[in-house]
Amino acid sequence: MTRSYRFIFQTVVLLSVLSCPAAAGTISEYTAGTVHRINLYPGESFTTPSGPGWDDLTFSWFVEINGSPKPAAFGTIFLLSQPYAGTPPNLSYATPGYVDQGSPNSSNSEYVFDVTATIQPNTTYYFYANSFNVIYGSENAPGTTFYFAGGPKDKYHPFTNESANYVLSGDPVGPRALTPEPSSAFLEIGGIVLLGLIGGGRVRIKFRR
Repeated sequence: MTRSYRFIFQTVVLLSVLSCPAAAGTISEYTAGTVHRINLYPGESFTTPSGPGWDDLTFSWFVEINGSPKPAAFGTIFLLSQPYAGTPPNLSYATPGYVDQGSPNSSNSEYVFDVTATIQPNTTYYFYANSFNVIYGSENAPGTTFYFAGGPKDKYHPFTNESANYVLSGDPVGPRALTPEPSSAFLEIGGIVLLGLIGGGRVRIKFRR
């Protein structure tokens, strides 16, 4: 491999790395619960860790499927910045503290939110589902609060030191600067450099027979 060819290869690799967006990761989760509650409308509070903030959010409950907990999404889930003490059918974009709402993906394994919905670090938020299912969780989870309504006409009630099983994931807002998507101008400059090297006859590739 000649020196010029090595430079082209390194440039292509660099452009490929820079074009990759930051990967989604887990923001908050609780999966240690082994108790399942029958047909209730669930809610859960969580506090975000330190960080830059997150968007492109997804969320999953864990429900009983064939006798074991599986990630699931059902109905519509509402993300709020304050507790909610109303009934499931009254959840809406007009609910105080409304941040966004999520809908199940095609496999009903997670809720997907608007990509622009953002949550901040070191902040407590609340999820409430307007539909019911058999939810896995724990009755001994210090520092957490689980909410549920027993029916569509019942109000959500808090249960401290209890938690549903759940996973919340998203993309960090700040670290994208470390792996930004390249601008068109940057790609054009890289292309010109590569074409210049190739067109100038500086690339010499040797084949062995």
